[in-house]
Amino acid sequence: MTAGLLVLALLVPRDTVLVELHLVPTNERITVEAIQQDTVLYLPTTALHELLGIPPPPSPWISVGALQRTYPTTVIRWVPAESRVLIWDELSVLPAVKRFHEQHRATAFGTAPIPTISGPWGSFAVDDQRRALLDAGYLWRGRVQVAGRVDDRGVTQWNASAVPNAHVFLSSTGGTKQPTQVSTRLMLGPVWILSTYTPYRPLEVAGLVRGGPVTAFASTQFGVLTITPSSQWTVQLAQRWADHRTVGRLSFGPTFASPFGFPVSSLSH
Repeated sequence: MTAGLLVLALLVPRDTVLVELHLVPTNERITVEAIQQDTVLYLPTTALHELLGIPPPPSPWISVGALQRTYPTTVIRWVPAESRVLIWDELSVLPAVKRFHEQHRATAFGTAPIPTISGPWGSFAVDDQRRALLDAGYLWRGRVQVAGRVDDRGVTQWNASAVPNAHVFLSSTGGTKQPTQVSTRLMLGPVWILSTYTPYRPLEVAGLVRGGPVTAFASTQFGVLTITPSSQWTVQLAQRWADHRTVGRLSFGPTFASPFGFPVSSLSH
């Protein structure tokens, strides 16, 4: 994502959507807030770092196409109808997939996997036009990371994240001409809660609860009740808080009815 596009994404009202990221080889899934501009989907890089184990990309957002070009041996598919991004990695080029296979191989031989390495990291890049960029950070046991970057013009970006346990993820980002954003995600059994704070903007909160065939989701914009009595049938009832618009949806067949999206009932509005 170019700097100009990043600034545009920050200034222009954004069409945010909740998307499930599914790393197919490990069957790991996380739910994130993404930005959809026309047919292009931008994903939060902090969440990709957590799920895929990749180094934090230079921008807080990256498009699905750019992620695919960065890792060309993978297959990344955005399925708008299901509000999911599916990621395949048959060659194990993604650190999370490689680590998954190594741990399972170690378990099969009765050994322990190599512990996560802690320590500082950094890089320096310069081009033929004398533009330069310095990256530096510190990673502790794969659970806490502090990173920053600055270019020759003094433009900065920073990120801090912590994963105290499998149930809590904390992240904060900011930089020059970029508002500080703090995100918290909690996963407690059948309960999932996400909150995002940005100065001078309303607090964004969303939560989901699962119980048997019933899933209840609520955000600051709308709520959705999803009932799946069988693998072939899904019933949804949703309401948007601002205008009290209510939509019912009945789905059948081998399809996925996302509990995070407001059902579409018209193509003309």
